[in-house]
Order: sequence, then structure tokens, then C-alpha cells
Amino acid sequence: MTGLIKQKQSLLLSHLEAQFEKLKEADALCSLRQLAWKKFQELGLPNRAQDAFKYVSLHELHALTIDQICDIPEVDKKHFESEVLPESKHSYFLFVDGCFYPSLSNFSALPLQIKVLSLSGAMHSHKAFLQNHLQQQMQREQDPFAALNLALHSNGLFVYIPPKIVVNTPIQCLQVVTEKASFTAPRMQIVAGAHTQTKWIFSYLDYKSDAYLSLPLLDFTLEESAEVHMYSAEYHKEHRLHFSSLRAALKKNTSFQATHLSAGGRVSRVNAHICLKEEGSRTQLKGLFNLCGKAASHCHLTVEHKAPDTSSLQHFKGILNDFSRSSFEGKTKVDSEAQGTRAYQLNNNLLLSTGAIANSKPNLEIFADDVKASHGATVSQLNEDQLFYLETRGLSPIEAREMLLNAYAQEIMQEIPYRSLKEQILREMF
Repeated sequence: MTGLIKQKQSLLLSHLEAQFEKLKEADALCSLRQLAWKKFQELGLPNRAQDAFKYVSLHELHALTIDQICDIPEVDKKHFESEVLPESKHSYFLFVDGCFYPSLSNFSALPLQIKVLSLSGAMHSHKAFLQNHLQQQMQREQDPFAALNLALHSNGLFVYIPPKIVVNTPIQCLQVVTEKASFTAPRMQIVAGAHTQTKWIFSYLDYKSDAYLSLPLLDFTLEESAEVHMYSAEYHKEHRLHFSSLRAALKKNTSFQATHLSAGGRVSRVNAHICLKEEGSRTQLKGLFNLCGKAASHCHLTVEHKAPDTSSLQHFKGILNDFSRSSFEGKTKVDSEAQGTRAYQLNNNLLLSTGAIANSKPNLEIFADDVKASHGATVSQLNEDQLFYLETRGLSPIEAREMLLNAYAQEIMQEIPYRSLKEQILREMF
């Protein structure tokens, strides 16, 4: 590591430490913030010598200047109302520069039994659960950005859904980033009680024109037979350095399905860790990257099978043009007790230019005997025979190309059940 890089890292660390010093005594989470900061210090800022960050460009990160936390800016509803999906008009939570903003949120369509609190407020009513859950999480945590999120988030969201509640309306979490932000760390802690059903949409509205660091984290706990579907959409912002984390712990007979759509950014990385803790739990993780210019998008997934008769599916697709970059590392771990596991993993990449690069590393780590598992990766270009076939039927070269790209993306896009969200994605990403 050169002296200049070390100097920049030291400057960034000093900015982050100043943030921590201002927050560590601010609320009921102070002991957990200190635990998370200690974990971050143990892990340190990542570098490309580490396998998990081998393909991620980090020099932009080290050059960032993080300003001191300022007061949350005033935001008028008219500035974000158009981004609230019609299906979630009365079921959305608003974050401004990483801070949960309850006064501008609207969750009137949600059942009254659902508890919506700030994370610090939840430390009074749900302290035993949160203390135990977050302490164990920090002990296992290997991603420095996830540790930073707990240490430096300003006002997190806690949602508890009591048993047997079925929410048919999708719940949208909209994150607004103003021009004043240089650092955001929104945190969402969601507990789905036994036999509940919920659907979540996570999206961004970005006014920022200079480089800034974003460290969002979603943490789901699913009790017995709970079902959660989540959809996240990240549109291209060339100034955003985006390191997001997804954590989910699944108990008996639960189902967790996540679909992620991304147009990348200056740096964009998703780190997901899903733990199938009890018998019969299952997860499905799907994603689509559509990258152009110098956009970069990286995905690091870990699924742990810790109990019998669990199942997982990972399927991510990439479309890369110009000089874009992507990487996929999907890891499936099967413990010796997890007999009867079914685990599948696939990464497909479509390169549309000679300057685009896709890296793929699916892998399995299996210690059980009775397991059905497979993994694979492909890197290809548009099929010339298919293009020729469509052109001989009257389509122009551009129309033929678009038809094949739409067909390629459809396998992931069909997972999205909401017309307005699908239209927004097509408008912003294609």
C-alpha cells in the first residue's frame, strides 16, 4: 500500500471517528454503537487484497471527505411525493440523509397492531431482543460497512409485525439524499412475527451532485412460518459510493424472497448474509444489473444452511455495456446437520462491448451427505443467429437487439408484481 493511500485512509478514518464521537453517547444504543465501532476497528477499511473486495475499486472511497453531522434538512412533501408508488401511498417510511423521518412518513394503511418506532425508542420496549440480536450479529460480522452502519446510523427504523398479521399493501422505504449529505447510514430493523406476510420496496431519490458515501442496512428477523418479499431498485448515480448490507435470520418454515435491480454507480456493492436457522426455511435471491458508461456493480452473497430440509436459490443476471464492471460472489454453506438441503446458484452475464468486464465466483461449501446442490456462471454476447433471424422478419438491428435484451431481463423482471414499480425500473434503467 502506497504512502498516499495510507494517508487518505487515515484522513477518512479520522472523519468517521469524529462522527462516532458525536453519536456514541446520543441515545439508548450507545453500548451497541461502541461494540460496532470496536468491530469496525478490528476489521479495518477494506482493501483489494481481501477476496471479498478483490474486484471493487476503493481509491474513490479513501479520497472521500466526510463532513460533520448537521441538522436534518427540511424536506417538503412535494419534493418526494412523485417517488412514492401508488400502491404504497399510505404505507411508506421516509428517510432523509439516512435518518428516519416519521413526521413525513405515512403508514395509515397498516394494521394498528404493527409497532413502528425509532430504533433507539425500540431499545426501551424491545431491549432484550435487540440487545441479544445485535450483540450476536456483531460477533459474527465480517463486513466493515455493516459494522459502521450500526456505529454511525443517526435514527434507525424498527418495525415489529405481530403474529398472524397479513399486510396486502406493499410497504415502501424511500431514502431521500439531499445536496448537503456527504454520508448516510440508514438502518431498518424489521421483525416479522409468526405466520405473517409482508412485502417491502426499497428505493432512492437522490439530489446529490458530489461524491458521497452511502451505507444502508436492512435486517430481517422471520419468526415461524413468516413470509417476506422484498424488492430494491437502485438507479445510476455516478457520484454515489454505495455499500449496502442485507441480513436475514429465518426460523422454522419461513420464506424470504429478495429481488434487487441495479444500474450501478461510481461504486455499488451489495453484501447479503442469509441464515436458514431452522427446519423448512427457504430463501430466493434474484437480481439484475444493467450497466453502462463506467458504472460498477458488485454482489457478495452468503447463504448458510444450518438445519435440515432447507432450500435456497441465487440467480443474478448482468447486462454490461461500454466500460462497466461487475462482480458476483455467491457462497452457499451447508452445515453437517443440514441434511436434505437443496441449494442452487447461477450467475449469467451478457457483455455488449469489448470494454466491459464481468467477474463471477459462485462456490459451495458442503459438510452434509444428503444434499442437492449446483452452481454455475456464464459470460456471453448477444447471439448473432438470433439477431439475424429477427432482422429477416422485418425488425431493425436496434429493435432486434432490444427484443433480445428484454427477453434476457424478463426472467428477473417478472418477479416484480407491481406495475408502477416495473414501469419506473424500465424508465430509469433501460
